[in-house]
Amino acid sequence: MLSSIPPGAHGDPYTHYYERPPLPDNAHWGHAPSHHAGEYVYPGRAVLMLPGRPWAESPERCTNADPLANDWYGYDGEATILVCRRCGLDVT
Repeated sequence: MLSSIPPGAHGDPYTHYYERPPLPDNAHWGHAPSHHAGEYVYPGRAVLMLPGRPWAESPERCTNADPLANDWYGYDGEATILVCRRCGLDVT
């Protein structure tokens, strides 16, 4: 399973890190922003990159302020990753 950078790396003052869920085939994690729609993003959250699925915005410039405007993705018929439907940020 993929995981984020361990706590304390790169001068990160936070002691907890987010363990990312398994990815669908051909997907990968993109950049890990510090803000989403003007709000702080917990360290380790990243953008889900899916083949053929471009995101309309970047997390830093995302206009999605609705916490329910998200989509589920997963693999083997199981939805395990909840992402912002505007920018693809993992909000699971």
